[in-house]
Amino acid sequence: MLEKNPELFNEFRTVHDKYSLHPEENQEEFNIIGRKVQDVIRRFENILCGKSETSGYSQYSSNLAQKFQDEIRTHFHKIDFIGIKIGSSEPQFNLKRIKLCPSLCGRQHYLRQNGKVQTFLSAINARISV
Repeated sequence: MLEKNPELFNEFRTVHDKYSLHPEENQEEFNIIGRKVQDVIRRFENILCGKSETSGYSQYSSNLAQKFQDEIRTHFHKIDFIGIKIGSSEPQFNLKRIKLCPSLCGRQHYLRQNGKVQTFLSAINARISV
């Protein structure tokens, strides 16, 4: 893998080392070159493990893939940070808050039904079970 793509991996090594020292300044360049490197790594991992998964050696194949990824991490310890944005203070997504009825939040509510006092939830459960 390294012998077939020496230019790409040499360039990635220099960018990886710069990213290790100053992540915020080198984030974009690290992501661009890192995506190319990840594609090459995936291709070689598929060549290494692809046939054995379908032939009944799936446990062996998954262990082999894990060892392959661990070996890559020994050379490029920040490879898992490709595509992660560091230092952005703006939220990536927003969730709208659900507004519940204030009378149902956190209090027990009692209902008078058939001369008995029941909690709201037990009254609902009684109606469901009927």
